[in-house]
Amino acid sequence: MSAILKTPELRSGGLWQTCLLSYATALFLSFCLLVVADSIALQFDIVMSDPPSRSATLAEFFGTIFFAPVLETLLVGLTIKALSRFFHRPFVIASISALIFGGAHGLVAVSWFFGTVCSFFAYSYAYVYWSSRSLRKAYVAACAPHMLINLTAMTLVCLGN
Repeated sequence: MSAILKTPELRSGGLWQTCLLSYATALFLSFCLLVVADSIALQFDIVMSDPPSRSATLAEFFGTIFFAPVLETLLVGLTIKALSRFFHRPFVIASISALIFGGAHGLVAVSWFFGTVCSFFAYSYAYVYWSSRSLRKAYVAACAPHMLINLTAMTLVCLGN
């Protein structure tokens, strides 16, 4: 356990393996945290309501899948660079970054925090891991799984309506 707190180890995996691992990890953990948070909230008669459900327009669909991850990954990279001045443990940097970006998404709807904080931890951790090798690879390692998560979410939104 102490190894994960000191250095990001994605042993012998290539960039695309990291992207797929980050996607799967983010999807699973985000779903689990969202279900647990919603279940706990319901025990206290708190309904974590999302914005009104409706179908996404084509522009929203593609904007969410392509534009948002590209822009947010740039912001994640800048945030990680700033955090790296004060913190040196990748786990801590990725955790703080995840809380910042999860919190920003939580401003839209409380449940969005729980649905995104684990995802942003995975993106941030992948970015930190690859940034020591190449900033371009770090960007791809964070952006590609983000696009896949958003594709999954938008597909579910469109299928649900």
